[in-house]
Amino acid sequence: MIPRISDPDLEQIGQFMQTARYEREFENFLAGIGSIGLDKTGGITRLAFSDEDLKARDSVITHMQDLLGLDVRIDAWGNIIGRRPGSHADRSPLMTGSHLDTVRHGGKFDGAAGVFCGLEMIRILNQLDIQTRHPIEVVVFAAEEANQSGISTIGSRGVTGRLTRQALETCCDDQGIPLLQAIEKAGGNPSLMDQSVYRPGAVKAFIEIHNEQMPRLEDTGNQLGIVMGVTGIRRRRFTFEGTAGHGGTIPMNRRQDALAAAADMIGAVRRAALANEDDSVATVGHISVSPNSVSVVPGRVKLEMEICSYEPGGIDRIDEAVQQAVREYETTYGVSVHRSFPFYDNVPRQFSHRIRSALTRAAAQCDLRTMDLVSMAGHDAYHMSYVTDSGMLFIPSRNGKSHCPEEFSDPVSMVHATQVLLTALLLIDKEE
Repeated sequence: MIPRISDPDLEQIGQFMQTARYEREFENFLAGIGSIGLDKTGGITRLAFSDEDLKARDSVITHMQDLLGLDVRIDAWGNIIGRRPGSHADRSPLMTGSHLDTVRHGGKFDGAAGVFCGLEMIRILNQLDIQTRHPIEVVVFAAEEANQSGISTIGSRGVTGRLTRQALETCCDDQGIPLLQAIEKAGGNPSLMDQSVYRPGAVKAFIEIHNEQMPRLEDTGNQLGIVMGVTGIRRRRFTFEGTAGHGGTIPMNRRQDALAAAADMIGAVRRAALANEDDSVATVGHISVSPNSVSVVPGRVKLEMEICSYEPGGIDRIDEAVQQAVREYETTYGVSVHRSFPFYDNVPRQFSHRIRSALTRAAAQCDLRTMDLVSMAGHDAYHMSYVTDSGMLFIPSRNGKSHCPEEFSDPVSMVHATQVLLTALLLIDKEE
């Protein structure tokens, strides 16, 4: 049993949030943001740097400035930062936030929930006139989702020195618009990217609130999840080269069918992940076929594979099993396969014990049930952990659904997360 902490600010916050009903605030915000990019499926399509994304970003900037009185800036990578001054101007900021961009036909909670929890935390501090020693910053990271260029977590990777301007110079979206041009349109400054990097100590701590995107919290009846770390992720591209030909006249034993080989490889990906006997997963989620005609034997297939594992060596084991299978399929189907180097390759990473401890103490202070768990998806907090003590707090996802129109988290859980976030940051703020 973790003892309660006797502190006037924490007691004031606890009493205030017991009397105030904030669910409506979250519902209103999500309804507003959720109307931006709402598509015919009932989902949200707000791709990074699209007109819809820029509209959502402008909405949050207005909220930060007009309703919360924050000093707002956009860094070279296109990240939006709203700053509330602390009493000690020379101290590094405490930071929270997430992202606003979505996948195609996604949900309204992924990313946006974490942004608004941070904004509501600022509103509570303002309303209760609580002065922190450290400045507090709420960040909207740019392009967390894999955008039209296939690159994810651009803002957080860039600002932590894990992505360079050079790596983006040749990237374009599916409309041919250069990625650097899109970032500049969003308020970024590509010419300053490589100088706009957080050095160790530049940020005191970072905590991200996010919907869990899995059913573990809901299944166990826990109100919040304290994230121990983030899975490793590796992504590769494969190109299968066969020979296109008439689908009605080429005998089956004379074909060099690129799609048949690729289909077997997709099955091998599934089998390799299942054989790992842990929580590792592997997915082939993108595929293109050429010439893509019903009466033509496919001559070329391109696909992308993603492997996720928190276990040491898990990614390598699955990757090698798939590579071995592909070598066999080259012979079996008479095709050649080009395997790219991983274009995204993050090792598993544990979050700071200090931040996890602060979140655990804060949740106990708020009388909330929590469980420790691992994130099986990548997040901005992963990259922030390379430059500062970082952590994450998960809110339950109904039926574990995410990246789809059915994505839902109860606004009450967002209220709980906001209270824990604020309590944890105040505990860190009072540390020497």
